[in-house]
Amino acid sequence: MSGSLKKSIILAAVFIVLAVLDYWSSEKQELETKNQNMLFENLSTFDFREMSIVETDTKGLISEKDKEIRLAKIGSGWKILKPVTEIADDNVIDKLLGTITSYKFEKRYVIKSEADLKKFGLNPPSRSIALLKNNGDRIILNIGDNAPFGYSVYFSVNIWPDSVYIGSQHLNTATTKTLFDYRQKELSKINFDEILELEIHSQNIGFRFIRNDNSFMALEESSGSKHTASVVEIEDLVISINNLGVKQFISHPISFDISKEMMID
Repeated sequence: MSGSLKKSIILAAVFIVLAVLDYWSSEKQELETKNQNMLFENLSTFDFREMSIVETDTKGLISEKDKEIRLAKIGSGWKILKPVTEIADDNVIDKLLGTITSYKFEKRYVIKSEADLKKFGLNPPSRSIALLKNNGDRIILNIGDNAPFGYSVYFSVNIWPDSVYIGSQHLNTATTKTLFDYRQKELSKINFDEILELEIHSQNIGFRFIRNDNSFMALEESSGSKHTASVVEIEDLVISINNLGVKQFISHPISFDISKEMMID
């Protein structure tokens, strides 16, 4: 092998090694940039089994039922435990947890004592969110005052007791929710293809719709007459039922005054 050929092979090998090192370095730098200022690393929305939100109401603007809300994951879904026991809206909770687990802070301040927390509105905090992880670890996120500059808010985390952070106010707005927000507001979720029979009753008349392959037979209960029903109309009815949602929950219907909730001139 000639000297010039050996030299070319060595140069090619050096070039390949440098290219690999440069690629690895750029990948590492990109990863470090993505993780820069991440409040929590390696944390997902699936890592939690309980959550409680406590509001500090110094101005009397928060209703009693919204001051403390406790939720727990039971099976595959979330449930409200306090102040009522009801099914929770999993989508709302997943979005809230997604905001927390993917949140990036802007700056970190080191505090010397708990007395320093007051200047940031963190003694007491305006809102405390306690999260219980599946492994038993507890994270408490305290939200304080809005910063006097930019669109930012002060907050602290119990696992870093000597620090106060500043970050986007999205953390505050995304966690500002009432009991109504957390409750499941869908009345039903009916799969049209799984319906075998459907009954509709009013004061004077009742119909029973019976599926027959890809069609429906309508039976009028009072007269016993039968006729072919419109599949499109029945499917539209099911869609309308699925689109129904709760506008207001009435905890004590006996004492509820509907006239106060209606637009009456």
